[in-house]
Amino acid sequence: MTILKGIAAFFAGAAPNVAKRASDRTVVISVLAAIIVIKAAVLVLIGPMYQIDSTGYVDFANVINSGSGWISANDLHKPGIDSFRMVGYPAILAAAKAVFGSHFAWAVVGFQTALSVVATALFFRAAKAINGSVRVAAVLVVGYLLCPALQYDLFILTDSVYGSLFTILTSVIVTAWTGRRPASPGVVLALGMLLAASFLIRETSILFGMLFLPLMLVWGSSRGWRASVLAGLLFLLPLGMTWEGYRQWNEYRSGEAFITTGNGSALLYALASMDSLDRQLFSGDTPVDNVIRDSRIPDAGASSAVFMLEAVASLRILGDRYGMSGTDIERAVRARYLRIVWSRQSLIVHKMRQELMSDTLWGEVNPARTVRELIWWHEKGEFEGIRAFVTRLAAERQASDIAFLPLEVFSRAAGAICWLAFLGTPIVAGFAFLRRRDQTGLLFLALFVPPAGVIAAYSMVHLEQRHLIGFVPAILLCATQTLRTLFSRRAIGDPGEPLTHYSHASPP
Repeated sequence: MTILKGIAAFFAGAAPNVAKRASDRTVVISVLAAIIVIKAAVLVLIGPMYQIDSTGYVDFANVINSGSGWISANDLHKPGIDSFRMVGYPAILAAAKAVFGSHFAWAVVGFQTALSVVATALFFRAAKAINGSVRVAAVLVVGYLLCPALQYDLFILTDSVYGSLFTILTSVIVTAWTGRRPASPGVVLALGMLLAASFLIRETSILFGMLFLPLMLVWGSSRGWRASVLAGLLFLLPLGMTWEGYRQWNEYRSGEAFITTGNGSALLYALASMDSLDRQLFSGDTPVDNVIRDSRIPDAGASSAVFMLEAVASLRILGDRYGMSGTDIERAVRARYLRIVWSRQSLIVHKMRQELMSDTLWGEVNPARTVRELIWWHEKGEFEGIRAFVTRLAAERQASDIAFLPLEVFSRAAGAICWLAFLGTPIVAGFAFLRRRDQTGLLFLALFVPPAGVIAAYSMVHLEQRHLIGFVPAILLCATQTLRTLFSRRAIGDPGEPLTHYSHASPP
């Protein structure tokens, strides 16, 4: 019993009298138990799952385990999986293969599930700290626990580990800021190393890690602007060193400094989707223009699957017909993409609108959909969007689908409210900060930046639910705070009401 009380006190926070009530202790222990039970049950009942990209990571792991030659030699003119992807996740797979053999997939998804449990529990603690309510925190944990993270914990893909690292990063900073614990150099450097680890998993951290800088600066500001700047520098130091070290390593083994060649295929996907919006866009005579035209699939429509097939075909033609290396392709495609961004803003806006209006965002905070899609993937090997679900429901009228529909409607409505509240965060939090210099408002402005930046960046290329797993905690916290602020103002009718129970207007 003493151990349970200690656990409850840790996750409930350090505010006076917190977690002393038996009801609060019961909620805390129940939530933690639910996190473990649900994650473990899904793992045991469904087990490892694969998508198309999984093969690439497994192939890289096989290269790692086949010998050490790849470490010092890399011919960019020959397609190589060790230049296409970052080494971090394949190294995890390689270690699992070496230890567990043919059962490596179970070991990997078991590790991913365990890390996700830790991330979810830390998010629960952060939600309790910032909201001051165990019950509100429990509701937010349900939203995160049953987001797409529950699905991707089971996939041999980078998304689970990557998302968990960003969830831990967000949760630790929010909890420390709320508890008025200073940004000590040791802790900041440790979080920077966590960010560097995420870069080894997926190279987009070099961009997305910068989006967390405002949050780190706000946390460090309690000791003055010099401490804030120092915290920011220490936070980014491991990432910068890892980025430069990775470039030098690639230069050592290939003669050319680069991170990966994977951006070439991602941007070819973006160009294929833009081509579907304007068939005159690629009328030039450059290699990129030529392959975009030659890779079109006539009368195939416009969908993610079609754009991916066209991107893969373009990648192959650039290598075979024009003799371009992976880095040559990446540079040429990036240059063409950036020219379009700067010269055709209206087209980019159109593409972003299409991505944002898709069902991707609206399904990110939708527990019912997550459960339904997880079941469907386990049975059919694919995800089923809401339109396909409604179409099948109308045609087959299965009792299980009919019973699930009200849950889907309610969950979808709650998710829509969450997104709208999140989008209102800059207005509500910004007003609070400008009017009263309330540092809590500044915190939520900083918390808004990472998910907003990630959504904007991916919507210019291709946005998927799995891209946002690690940013759902920030979305939920921002949305909840916006709703609480609006509700309290209507209820109390006092525009001077503090934004939260925690105000850093006067540094401790």
